[in-house]
Amino acid sequence: MKNSFIIRTIRRSLVRRFIFPVILLLLSFWLLVSFSDVNPFFTVRLSSEDYFDEYAAHTGEKVRAEADELFYTGCDYTVNGRVRGHYYYTLMDGRCQFYILPARRGGHAGQPEPVLRHQTVKGHLYQMDDGEFSQLLDLMAEDIGWTRQGIGAVSTPVAVSGVYRYEHMRFLVLPVALICAVIAMSDICASLLYIAFPLRSPTFKHLRKYGEVQTLLPKVEMEIRHTRMAKAGSIFLTQSYLINLDTVRTMILPLESVVRVYQHGHIRWFLGLVGKRLRISYSLYVLTDDGTTYELGRKRGRSWSIFLRFWRGSMGGLRWGIMNKRKGF
Repeated sequence: MKNSFIIRTIRRSLVRRFIFPVILLLLSFWLLVSFSDVNPFFTVRLSSEDYFDEYAAHTGEKVRAEADELFYTGCDYTVNGRVRGHYYYTLMDGRCQFYILPARRGGHAGQPEPVLRHQTVKGHLYQMDDGEFSQLLDLMAEDIGWTRQGIGAVSTPVAVSGVYRYEHMRFLVLPVALICAVIAMSDICASLLYIAFPLRSPTFKHLRKYGEVQTLLPKVEMEIRHTRMAKAGSIFLTQSYLINLDTVRTMILPLESVVRVYQHGHIRWFLGLVGKRLRISYSLYVLTDDGTTYELGRKRGRSWSIFLRFWRGSMGGLRWGIMNKRKGF
């Protein structure tokens, strides 16, 4: 079994199938990290003793800030006229630094608590523009009785914001990203399992009903090499089997299980160098005795004609033909 070219084909196809789920997993992981509150791998940890302006180069990055005591500035953070958060400040060692806390942390009836103690703020570093910073200082000075110049001399426009920038999107993006990550992981795990144990792959699901795969597989390969009746690309027809070694879906069907074969045409218009052109391709559908229908790839009509001629001449009890989409088979 180690030298089986069918096993090698299955493993190659499974390796190629890694590309999409790996890309999907990486994209899902990036979305989960980007739209969550905290990045567990690249989080800047701060305390009220740190100078936020020294971390201005990290603006937009995820942070986790600890504060012993936060005081309400009297100002709210609004987006499109809706209150999304509240500005708080700390005053330590002659330096005033700001935090933007989500509105849900406020007190009853939408009124923010004047003082919050022992807070952990998870969010990102936020650089206030000149207009926003100036307006904040004006309102804060009026509310707490300081002079604007006095507050501005000890304040920095870099704040720790716990208000998510894409709040309206995260509730849609996070569940979708999580579902995609689970699907990608399950696909990767299944591929790894089938690479390690190829005889358990879906390729042999139908063949397993007719005997031990380890016994039948050498016979299949021998017929492909010596007694094949027809070939269309990676699809082989032998005296006993229909084999598809396509890298997308490998399949082995004993002919004794096939009860119906039909061809279905696909018409597609495409733009060529000399204008609009018509292209017709055909799929071969195979129905087995357990009610399963298998579709073989789209090819030109003459590619399947030799298969249909063989079945018509050699398997008299087999139904075959061309499917009309309106009238049925």
